[in-house]
Amino acid sequence: MLSASFWEHVPTLNTRVDFTNLPVALNERDVFVLSRVNGLISLKELMSACRIERLELERILTKLVQSDLILFADASIKRQLIHEAGEREQDDEPTAEGSEVADTPDEDPTGPATKKATGREAEVTAAAGAEERGEWTLAGFFPLMLDFYTRKRTGVLRLHGPEQQHKTLFFEDGDLVNVSSSPFIPGECLGRVIQRAGLLEQHDVVESLRRAKHSGRLQGVELVEMGAIRDKRLGEMLRIQVEVKLTDLFAWSEGTYVFRPTTGLPGKVARIHIDFPRLMFNLIWKRYPIEWIDEELRERMDLFLGVVERPNFRVGDFEFGEGLEKFYTIVAERDAPLKRVMIVTNLKPEQTKRMVWSLYLLGLVGFFKESREDRVMIRIQQLTEDLKIIEQGTMFEVLSVHWTANDAKVREVHERRIAEVDAAIRNSQGLEEQLHRQFRGHIAKAYDFLKEQASRRAYRYKIFDPDFIEFGADILRQKGESYLFTKEDLPQAIIELESALEVYEKDGEYWAELGLAYFIRDHLRDVRGAERARQMIRRGLAMSPNSPITNLCLGLMYKHERKTKQAIEALQRVLQLEEKNRFAKILLHEIRTGEKHGERDKAVKEFLERERAADKEFDERMAAKRKGETPPPKANASEK
Repeated sequence: MLSASFWEHVPTLNTRVDFTNLPVALNERDVFVLSRVNGLISLKELMSACRIERLELERILTKLVQSDLILFADASIKRQLIHEAGEREQDDEPTAEGSEVADTPDEDPTGPATKKATGREAEVTAAAGAEERGEWTLAGFFPLMLDFYTRKRTGVLRLHGPEQQHKTLFFEDGDLVNVSSSPFIPGECLGRVIQRAGLLEQHDVVESLRRAKHSGRLQGVELVEMGAIRDKRLGEMLRIQVEVKLTDLFAWSEGTYVFRPTTGLPGKVARIHIDFPRLMFNLIWKRYPIEWIDEELRERMDLFLGVVERPNFRVGDFEFGEGLEKFYTIVAERDAPLKRVMIVTNLKPEQTKRMVWSLYLLGLVGFFKESREDRVMIRIQQLTEDLKIIEQGTMFEVLSVHWTANDAKVREVHERRIAEVDAAIRNSQGLEEQLHRQFRGHIAKAYDFLKEQASRRAYRYKIFDPDFIEFGADILRQKGESYLFTKEDLPQAIIELESALEVYEKDGEYWAELGLAYFIRDHLRDVRGAERARQMIRRGLAMSPNSPITNLCLGLMYKHERKTKQAIEALQRVLQLEEKNRFAKILLHEIRTGEKHGERDKAVKEFLERERAADKEFDERMAAKRKGETPPPKANASEK
């Protein structure tokens, strides 16, 4: 057994482990414990916080330590834990098949087991504590039995029913070892039970009883010596006999009980090797009135059904069949409304009801007003999934910015994301904190990669097709034009045009249009801003001197500055390049007359819907690509 000092040690997470790709498969309870390890609380405090029994926590800790997921400052702790686990596995090895039968003769009312204990036996049965009395109901009988079993109590429990009838149950260290009925019921006789199972003839039953009365031995011993039944089968039939003896309780349904604690049981009480979990399950599964189960479950239909935190048994203790194991798996996945469980069940309706009620009375599941899903577990699962996603995504996706984001947007989002993650780190611990820190590392790495415009642009061409980039940029430009010329929404126009220029800086029209938006915003309030805008328009004109757009932007800049001569010259240049440009004609009319033209809005719409030379060139390149041909070369900016 692990020493008391062992539980004072403090485990820490192994931060060198990649928690998104663990070296061992963990179940939900393992992750639950791992998520509470924070390098601050001791194993004793961890056991209390997780509300997990000591042996179960030892098993989980052994698994986590062997997989190097948690560490101890003292290396001897790991050796002590693994050594203890090895000894426990040896203790759990099953005995040879049928070996228990030799020491489990039948307790029969006709034999010595019912005689009053004398001498040393009387001392053994002396009270080890005050008698306990109370009332029992059918639904309360099973929790009562579980209490004796889990608390490893030793003593005699007498269940009183109607008309002076009672059942006496013998417990030894929590194990139910025998049951007797008073008055004696012939149908519960071992021979009769075996005969009803079709394994014994009537004359063998009579002969074994005659021999037992003559020899003073138990009927089961005589049956084996007669060769009427084998040792291995005897043990099985003794367990069935106990189940038969307890069947009367379902007819009684309620009564009173007296439990007399003792330091031991008389030596002549035949100790039957009873599989307690299976016995309790079989009684509920086969004997519990279905109409009573219906009534109990109807009252609980609006509640959640879920596995309790510290179940009395493991599922393997019951040796369920495949169908029942699958049902338990459904229930164990997460808390779910009982109504939903009844719908998604893989069993028949009556089987589902019996299974739910059996699991409930045996302390494996409970009913709850609301779901008890561990929010920490949910967050850990979500973080793990998010980490896997971002590891496969682009740097833009890691930082949660659009691929067109510029310096300001990248910086803004990075600051916000880091603040959010830092807050999450402060409010978490253990595995959850470790995952948040991994998340923070990914965000910081993405920011370092994207914070410079040059590296962003190079990265775009690495992950995207160049034509896709140009097409996306042109969509943004078109949106910006719409806000600039029709809706006169400068802030939104600037956002769209900045994104367009961020993505594709080789088109002079982008520079000129964004420069015009800046100029309209700043020329009356910000001298430096206005000058920067002028330079952008002139840069666009230099890149695309034969573009109607760059010349139009220059003319509008002069118009806002009230430089009439220069504005007229620029707009006349537009008409030289594009004779049918009604927007330029109307602007010239307004400059010369000082009056707003009635067809202006219609002309702007026509202007926005125009087909640019760049658009035509792009369409030709895409058509060539679709045909598998070599796309024509792009025109130089000076040719536009």
